[in-house]
Amino acid sequence: GWAEPSSETFGQDVRDETVLETSYRVQLFNSLQITPDVQAIFNPANNPEESTTWVFGLRGILTL
Repeated sequence: GWAEPSSETFGQDVRDETVLETSYRVQLFNSLQITPDVQAIFNPANNPEESTTWVFGLRGILTL
């Protein structure tokens, strides 16, 4: 993905962000799935000192 953050929110020296995200759904049981997720945010607007920020997530789906 690509984002052009608002200069009103982040200041005048804001740079465009690029995001790469991947996930995979794992069926553990008939009623339980988990989905790990990894995001790499390049040139994050909220953290201009960093060139890349990593975000990790885990989602669970329980079917009754």
